[in-house]
Amino acid sequence: MRFHFDLLPPEYKSLPRDVVGIVLAVAAIVLCVSWISSMSVSNAYQLKKAQDEIDKAENELRDLNKRIGDLQPPLAVINSLKARIDFLNANLDTPASSWVDFLFTLESTVPERVSVKDFNPKDFSAQGGQFTLEGEAITINDVLEFIGRLQSSGRFGQDVHLVQTANKILEDRVVVAFTLSLTYKGRQ
Repeated sequence: MRFHFDLLPPEYKSLPRDVVGIVLAVAAIVLCVSWISSMSVSNAYQLKKAQDEIDKAENELRDLNKRIGDLQPPLAVINSLKARIDFLNANLDTPASSWVDFLFTLESTVPERVSVKDFNPKDFSAQGGQFTLEGEAITINDVLEFIGRLQSSGRFGQDVHLVQTANKILEDRVVVAFTLSLTYKGRQ
């Protein structure tokens, strides 16, 4: 047996309570489902929009990387140039100004009656700037004057030595062939 007490006032007793509850529940469910589906569609749209922006940014990044790659010089050419520069630096470690200075000083110290025929070595690889000069002079005094000029120039120092002399006949004249040993010190 079942007892049922209805405590509602009489004006509400005529409403079908069960139907109203079911309608309200269905309405609440429909509202929730429609809200969830609209949020799902909205989120899907926002995700698609964000994914499109990401794809666009990735394409721009790829294009930028490709342009950067095109602008970079090829590594093989750079390494080849670097090897050439290293080769030149290894073979030309003495600047050309040293040769200019050496030849200018030598030319300015040679007297008028002396001619220099050869000097060795042909580069500045000698230890301490050691050179040998071969030449000819009219007299031995001209050779001694040449040695004095070399010593007084300040660029060859005092260790200019006469290594060898010999008389030689050149065009019906007797000349003195000589060999000097000297050290080039350069500018000081």
